[in-house]
Amino acid sequence: MFRWDEENIRWLEEAAAVTNYYQKLAERIAPYLKHTDKLCEIGCGLGHLACAVAPEVKQVTAIDIDHLAIAKLSEKINRESIKNLIPVQENWLDFSINNQLAEQKFDVVLLSYINVFKENWEALRNLSKGLIIAILANGSSGIKLVNDQQKITREKRKEKIADIIPWLRENKLSYELIDCELEYGQPLASLEDAESYLARYYKADTSEIKEYLDQHLLVDGAKYYLPKKRKSGILIIDINS
Repeated sequence: MFRWDEENIRWLEEAAAVTNYYQKLAERIAPYLKHTDKLCEIGCGLGHLACAVAPEVKQVTAIDIDHLAIAKLSEKINRESIKNLIPVQENWLDFSINNQLAEQKFDVVLLSYINVFKENWEALRNLSKGLIIAILANGSSGIKLVNDQQKITREKRKEKIADIIPWLRENKLSYELIDCELEYGQPLASLEDAESYLARYYKADTSEIKEYLDQHLLVDGAKYYLPKKRKSGILIIDINS
């Protein structure tokens, strides 16, 4: 299971700030949101997407199991005075059960790059009384290293648009698909930081990492940047249709 620490938090915070990835995602989602909506994001991580959509709705509940992620989100909420965002540290499946018992549902449930459909559809559906908005991988994208077997295995486990659309059709669920390709590259402090970043997320030999950086790392004085396009699909699922 993925766990946050100070290093990967720094990387994501810097990527989010430089690329505006989450704001651009929120712009694509905004037409489907109403200012009266109560929205829940499950698996929110550091909460950048939850913060980006907060101005579009009445209230956001952001759920993640990781205590450090929720602590960082709470700091951001206080620092930026976001009044309508509620952080919750909990397993979203437990939250769904408790929410069902309380007979409370959200107008919109939002998720990004987490597996929920095939194994936990009922729990997901129990949270929503209107829309489920799911952001999933849509084709091959990102950083590719030749012998990155770890990432290949991980990618196979991820639910992708190509897997979920047949499932939605089989279950007669109404949906709209928005193709979305956005820059989500990584600013880095140094060449050593770039090597650490690739070593952390990609299982490859040191020589392969160095070769990849030689070919792709952008250097401008003391600034380092590793470009990366993320190809996603945004599924807008109306559970009442």
